[in-house]
Amino acid sequence: RVAARIGQLIGYGMILFGIIYAFQGPGFLISGLWLAFIGFFLLEAARTSRDSAVFEQVIKGAQARNLMNANAPLVPSNISLSEFFDDYLMRTGNQCFIVAEDGRLLGLLTPKELKAVPREHWGAIPVARAMRPFESMKWVDPDTDLNKVIEVMEKDKVSEVPVVSDGRLEGLVRRDDVLR
Repeated sequence: RVAARIGQLIGYGMILFGIIYAFQGPGFLISGLWLAFIGFFLLEAARTSRDSAVFEQVIKGAQARNLMNANAPLVPSNISLSEFFDDYLMRTGNQCFIVAEDGRLLGLLTPKELKAVPREHWGAIPVARAMRPFESMKWVDPDTDLNKVIEVMEKDKVSEVPVVSDGRLEGLVRRDDVLR
């Protein structure tokens, strides 16, 4: 935080000095504006660094169980993709659905998997055939450090990560929950 504050002060100083320098005469305009421009970038880098440090401090020690939503939307494996689209995706606005049967986690269904199937076939194909199987899913257990959860989201470019314990779904950690 101290380094970020010092960086911000230097950035403000460069901006101020650059503006003053630019008004010294016609030959100083470009150099002064260039100096102010560099100061602006330094200021933004310092702000980003400070925000990152604050974020790291806030989530330090937090685990997946602290942020998971225990009311994750469960989808039966035997409904058609068109039923899934109408009854789940369009009504809830969620982007990640857990496919389960008798409390057993089978897989994950997102709009990405839905788009992979031509729309004219949605009525005949069950969710179980289009889902990403549990074995290929990225998931975390409830004790996983929140930094690791964020790494999984970033690496796999997903906005939700299932929290699983002993093969049973405990909940979902959503990117929105982390940001909030």
